[in-house]
Amino acid sequence: LIFAVDSKGGKVAVRGWRQLTEIPAVQMMRALEAWCHGFLYTHIVTEGLLLAMPRDVVTELRSVTANHLLVAGGFRTQEEFDRLAAMGADASKRTRVMVAYSRAPVPSNS
Repeated sequence: LIFAVDSKGGKVAVRGWRQLTEIPAVQMMRALEAWCHGFLYTHIVTEGLLLAMPRDVVTELRSVTANHLLVAGGFRTQEEFDRLAAMGADASKRTRVMVAYSRAPVPSNS
């Protein structure tokens, strides 16, 4: 079982990211850790923008859970994926596909 935690400014977001709660994402993860295999954490500020996910966020998340950590938040390069792996986190498969697709050659119409 994987729980999704969407966060903006360190706070949990709900209702399709439209509403921020007062609950810190790390507090939510601590509370849920015993009932899941891992977390899918979305860093809303960088998701979909191809901006690197802040290292300090990944470090903090990794420090609060020993469970599997899958993160989404705007990755551009293989080096960013490698850095995440070294920090004990994985990037979402969807993000990996998007990066691979963005590097694929564009077919010509000839």
